[in-house]
Amino acid sequence: EIMDQRENARQRAAATAKAAQGGRRPLGGQAPQQPKNGLGFGGEEADGWNMSPKAILLFSVAYMGCVILLHIYGKITSLKPASGFADEADPASGAEAGDL
Repeated sequence: EIMDQRENARQRAAATAKAAQGGRRPLGGQAPQQPKNGLGFGGEEADGWNMSPKAILLFSVAYMGCVILLHIYGKITSLKPASGFADEADPASGAEAGDL
C-alpha cells in the first residue's frame, strides 16, 4: 500500500509539472532555466536577434546623435547668405539704394 501511495504521488507530481509547462516541451527536451534575478525580461526562448542592453543603448545614442547632426546640417544649409553691403540696391524689390 505504501508503494501505491508513492506511485500515485509520482504521477500527480508529473501531471502538475506538465500542466505548469503548458503541455508543451521545448525543443531541447528540458525545461528552460528561469533567471535567479529580475533581469531575464528577454528570455532565451524568444525568436529574433539576441542583443544585450548595452548594445541597444549604444544604437539608441548613435541614432540620436545622427538625428541631431542632421538637424544642425539642415539648419546650416537653410540659412541664406547675408547681402554684402547695405548700400547696394535690391534688384527684386525695385528700390534704389538710399530709399526708405
